[in-house]
Amino acid sequence: MPSTPIQVNQIYPLVNEVFQQITGRTDLKAVDTASLVSMGTEIENLGKTDIWLNTLARRIGYTIDGYRVYHNKFADLHRTQLEWGALVQKLYAEMPDAVEDDMYNVGQMDGQALDHYIINNPKVKQKIFDKEAPYSFFITMQDKFLKEAFLNASNMAGLINQIFGKVQNKIEVVLEELGRTAINNMILNIEDKQNYKLVTMYNAATGKSITPATALFDPDFLRYATGIMNNVTRKFETMSTLYNAEGKDRFTPVADQRFYMLADFLTQIETVVQYAAFNPQYVNKTPDMAVPYWQGVKEADKVNDFGTLSKVVGKVGTKTKTVENVVGVLFDREAAGTFRQEELVLTTPINARGAYYNTFWHENQLWFNDLGENSVIFTLS
Repeated sequence: MPSTPIQVNQIYPLVNEVFQQITGRTDLKAVDTASLVSMGTEIENLGKTDIWLNTLARRIGYTIDGYRVYHNKFADLHRTQLEWGALVQKLYAEMPDAVEDDMYNVGQMDGQALDHYIINNPKVKQKIFDKEAPYSFFITMQDKFLKEAFLNASNMAGLINQIFGKVQNKIEVVLEELGRTAINNMILNIEDKQNYKLVTMYNAATGKSITPATALFDPDFLRYATGIMNNVTRKFETMSTLYNAEGKDRFTPVADQRFYMLADFLTQIETVVQYAAFNPQYVNKTPDMAVPYWQGVKEADKVNDFGTLSKVVGKVGTKTKTVENVVGVLFDREAAGTFRQEELVLTTPINARGAYYNTFWHENQLWFNDLGENSVIFTLS
């Protein structure tokens, strides 16, 4: 490949033009910023030589490490590490029914005896969670040729750390998206009694006729919705069968509640209402996380489209189900999560013929939803 002299742009016209504009000497107009700013070029062969003799290789004076550590936004769904075993068992002991207190019947029982060995076995049920989700990544490394690209071990180690760090970032992203999927599956399986249709409730309570489109900009509605959400978090703390799909006797202390809210809705509450309702001293449970979207956004023009951000589509059994206008989900921490099996990171010996080695990351999680635990959604339906 022929050598290409490094690009040099004389920018004195740009310097003069920018100075004239920032000092108010001329009107604002387009300037040639492209002549100043390097946008970077992804290359395989640098091919840059000096501009004098066009033969001397120009050295890289500074290397930017383009690596940042990414953290899974749904990490709170992680329960514990499974080092032994493969299945997760959950045991439920049912509360017994009350029976007559025979102590008060003794006076009418001459010649009789009370059997204090009568049997009333406890009722215990179990659930088995057994759906494992394995996947893996691997990277091939050739240290010999990597050394030829650097002048010292420190710089080379920086790139190696970034390569391996990017694998870990990918694992974090995958865990985040799988966590999002587990939440969406719970949303899809929630029954109608667990869906707080905030717009319908508000219209019935006030006699108004707002729509999901106008609700986001209605301060009175946003205050009403905030109050409903706060009330439900308090009701979760009392034993009830109303907040789970299986009719189980359940209660969820505030410390065990998880509250995810659509970011656009939370922003509207914070900026439109400008109200004390989300001041910690007045609220029972603030959102644990502002979720930018429930499922995904493909097109750039949809990043602010409420209908796209608030929609969940998936399979329930063999049928496709859509839940729209979801602005929040409140659930017991035992209603959704993952048990992560021990991560295996294994490196092969060096391949003698190709002078390379591979490193493999083996991942395996067991994601779960328990519809017998408390969970509700808030929608603008």
